[in-house]
Amino acid sequence: MTLTLDSGGAAPTDPVRTARRLAAEAAGEQDSARLTALTAELRALDRPDLGLEIIATRSPETTDSVTEQMLCLESLGRYADALTAAGRLAHLAPASADGLRHEIRIRQRPGNSGLSQLTAARLRAVVTSTKNLRTVLTALPLAKVPAPLVRILSDAALRHAPASLTGLLSRAWGGRLATRLAELGVAFSLALLGRLRGGRRIHVTSLGNFTRLADLVDRVDPLIRRLDASEGKDAHALIVFLFDGYPNEKLYELYQRRCTFVRCRNRLTKKLARLCIAALKRGGRHTETTVDYRFNNQDFLRYPPAIRFTTAETERLQSQMRDAGIDPDRPFICFGLRDMAYYQFYGDVMRIPLTAQGKRADTHHRCPPLDTYLRFARHWADKGYQVVRMGLRVSQAIPDDLNPLIIDYANGPRSDELDAALLANCWFLTAGDTGLFSGAAAFDRPTILSDLFLIRNTMYSSNKQTPSIFVPKLIYDEHEGRLLSFREQIYLNPVFSYADDCLKAGFRIVHNTPEDLIDASDELVERLAGRFSASPEDSDLQRAFHKIYAPSHMGFGSTGVISSNFLKKHANLLD
Repeated sequence: MTLTLDSGGAAPTDPVRTARRLAAEAAGEQDSARLTALTAELRALDRPDLGLEIIATRSPETTDSVTEQMLCLESLGRYADALTAAGRLAHLAPASADGLRHEIRIRQRPGNSGLSQLTAARLRAVVTSTKNLRTVLTALPLAKVPAPLVRILSDAALRHAPASLTGLLSRAWGGRLATRLAELGVAFSLALLGRLRGGRRIHVTSLGNFTRLADLVDRVDPLIRRLDASEGKDAHALIVFLFDGYPNEKLYELYQRRCTFVRCRNRLTKKLARLCIAALKRGGRHTETTVDYRFNNQDFLRYPPAIRFTTAETERLQSQMRDAGIDPDRPFICFGLRDMAYYQFYGDVMRIPLTAQGKRADTHHRCPPLDTYLRFARHWADKGYQVVRMGLRVSQAIPDDLNPLIIDYANGPRSDELDAALLANCWFLTAGDTGLFSGAAAFDRPTILSDLFLIRNTMYSSNKQTPSIFVPKLIYDEHEGRLLSFREQIYLNPVFSYADDCLKAGFRIVHNTPEDLIDASDELVERLAGRFSASPEDSDLQRAFHKIYAPSHMGFGSTGVISSNFLKKHANLLD
């Protein structure tokens, strides 16, 4: 989503204020067609929530209004409700090819039963013309269509478009044959590989084009935990295709003890890997990995860690901690924060300097100030705790005149190995919108995710004693002199991704304050000690906040909680 200039070329317009204007217009609108049009505009602005409120409560039930209601529900990830609306649309317009096209798409969404529940009567009612038949054939994955429905399509093709019959049958039965052959080939290959691996069940997956620490943990770790629980630690073997990137090398080594990474470094190996992945997907044996917290946020809580250090490694790393000025026998807190030096480093790794990365370089406004975190560090150092500043690359060093218990490890003898050891052994981690959060989750350490920018993602929890705590950034509207509501932030995060867009549109990101961090950390410590007791007000506010998320958001069903004091302070943003 990008910002554009209005017709006069003067002040920039944006989805936030446009959504407000459309919602206000809808509040006084009586015409059904106009209400439907306003709903469609809001959905296009990524505000299907507002569109649904309008169309479901204000507009009479017509073909157009039910279609728009169905599309809003689908956008929100409420697929079962969208399918119910599709049934109402079929009753209103049984011969609508567009209605059936939408229904076919929704039936294949997660949680629905696929095409097995698509009825013969529904299909016959639509394929009564050449145009409708073509629309349906374009929408249907014919290799997955039940045989009785293929016969209905074949009969319709004979009546309306005989020339398409050969292609239809080829796509339907040829696709099925190709899928069955792929299934047999993949099953045979994996069975053979399993026998060579001691009779283990083989699982194959792949990572993205550029893997970092967070990608490695969020994608691979929950999968290993899940397989350990369902099949037994020694009963499965996991093969992971890995392309470019720079994951923490120690974490990579630890996960390598649990799975086999196939590193694809040149064009040939990458092409062969992708052909292999395509065959596995066709045969239904490619195990999907995801950073979508909706699908993995329970795995960290249900199952024990997938990786650990050996005794010899632990002793050696404790010695390295002492050399770095950290006493491993005393509690220590780790913290790190988003820093553009980190993105410069990754630009060097990718051989694309930050200056050549386009808009990626224009995200400096999301990096919180170091001074905020130093005041948080002083709070805990003054209580006698070691506080260790982490970071793969950092722009600023910590001043020398602070409490000696504040240790600038990022500008000292940092290493991937010692990074992993610190994340595994810290009392808790405060991650200022960084992937360090995932590193701590690999070892089930308690975490505060502060200065959270992508509020629609929230976070998952890993520590069995306490949920992780997050503290979101806020967005200030300079034109209207007010903070955006949490719901506006959740739905319109992309508007604020880039500094120049924010500046032109008159929005300003508000970073967390030291008090925000201290309050969140005090709450986390109270939860760890079993002393935290949520008041009825706290519980009501938490429920109200989490209720804002739609199933389509990665933060839906999050196992993390928002800082209680922060939420009480900004309860007015719950609209």
